Amino acid sequence: MTSTTPAVKRRACVACTIAKAKCTPQTVNMCQRCARLGKSCTYLDIPQTKRKHRAAPSRVELLEKKVEQLKSQLAVLTRQNGQTLPETFTPLTDNDLGSSRTSDLDSADISTLLEVAKDPAHGIHPPTSSVLSGQLSIVERGLMSEAEAERLVATYRLEFVHRFPFVLLAPSETAPDINPDEHRALLGTYRLSNSLSYSLGRPTGIEHDSRIDERIASLEYMEHLSDRCITPFIRLQSFVTTMDEVYASVQASGGRTAVQVIRNSLQRQFDSMRALVEVDLSSCPSSTGNTVLIEIKRAEMRLDELSLREKLWNTEPASPVRIAMLIGIIQRSRELIHMIRNLPSSEIDHLTVSTSANLCAAIGYMPIAVLSLVNLISTSSVDSAIEAQVQAVADVAEYPSIVTELANTLEMKFEGMSAADKEADIVGSICTKMRLLARCYPYQIRAIGGNKHLSQDARQHTSTMAVDANEGIMTQAWPSIYGDLDDIFPIDDIQWDQLLSDFTGFS
Repeated sequence: MTSTTPAVKRRACVACTIAKAKCTPQTVNMCQRCARLGKSCTYLDIPQTKRKHRAAPSRVELLEKKVEQLKSQLAVLTRQNGQTLPETFTPLTDNDLGSSRTSDLDSADISTLLEVAKDPAHGIHPPTSSVLSGQLSIVERGLMSEAEAERLVATYRLEFVHRFPFVLLAPSETAPDINPDEHRALLGTYRLSNSLSYSLGRPTGIEHDSRIDERIASLEYMEHLSDRCITPFIRLQSFVTTMDEVYASVQASGGRTAVQVIRNSLQRQFDSMRALVEVDLSSCPSSTGNTVLIEIKRAEMRLDELSLREKLWNTEPASPVRIAMLIGIIQRSRELIHMIRNLPSSEIDHLTVSTSANLCAAIGYMPIAVLSLVNLISTSSVDSAIEAQVQAVADVAEYPSIVTELANTLEMKFEGMSAADKEADIVGSICTKMRLLARCYPYQIRAIGGNKHLSQDARQHTSTMAVDANEGIMTQAWPSIYGDLDDIFPIDDIQWDQLLSDFTGFS
């Protein structure tokens, strides 16, 4: 048997070296990246040195050596922490490991490892290779057919690339050809990890450090038009992350003064961020602009979020500052709902997860703010001017109408779809619960303040409401737009809070 000489390894070509991109050979003098971009591919001549190849050790020997290396490292870390190991533990000597590797770690390595152990959310360096390297793809594992994978790739390329520009698919690429790009992958990971951290209540996975700034600066030299859409997402996410951190540190003892200081500071940062993002969006497609502007409206709504924390207002529950912030939440929520309702049908058919989350936030926080205002009117001493303003906002809100109209708009995408398929779709599930909120909302208003604080829209829906003194059952003649309400009944506070949490629990 004759052994074949292994191919000589070469360094990256000049173009890939300049772009700091992965260089994968396609032919003898052409890499995959240069072939895809139509660039000339030049390899520098580098002297090759012959290496002596020893007989490969057996698999058992490799595993035994790896175990001993781990034991040695554990011994060093344990000594550093002042702990003792069990008597059965025997650290490995240098001779056992061989001359190519020492069993000990220097003090710099130890301190670095200990720092990482203290803060497991952040690694020392970003990974240099994919964790999926060598693993079977979802197609190879039978989780999805190749045709379905190609369909999803085509849908993403046509509908989503400008609303999530961190994953770029060239027209010639198919599902098996997709490889991660370092710059976009890092920025996309920053965007997703930070946007999910607030919802999940966990620390961020990636901080906005010099690496993020370097990647943003490098976008200026990247060759794809969709790269210009990345910057506004990162600017916005950086501000939202700052807001999350500030809100997480607010103490209940701060009161109105602390809230005002925080609110004014965040408003200045928000205005600065919005001005920069609006400039960025001037060179982006309309779909990117719509997605980002909806998220900006959500961030603007959250500027008044502290007004919903009752403990911050124990001493001044009806403070004019809080009243103004609650009104701000109602107005911004209404504006966000109208923005989504007025989206082009092509974008409504392909709502992103982030847009759906923003929609849920507006639908959930709007009734909470209205009910808080109605409760203040009913229980606090509020002057007539403020009460008139609050009543006007409640009338303008017209919550049942705008929520039902939004549900009608979103459900147009489900024409011809079965009820089961509609319920399985995330937007279909949201629409079902939206309608339930619209039906139960007037009961909650009535329970707090009676009909005098209902908006005109809600008063019409409760005008025929009657209460059986013995059974406590309310009946309601609803317009046909709300559907069949034979099974609807006034829900209690616990059920109402649970229904609201479906919209606010992850937003």
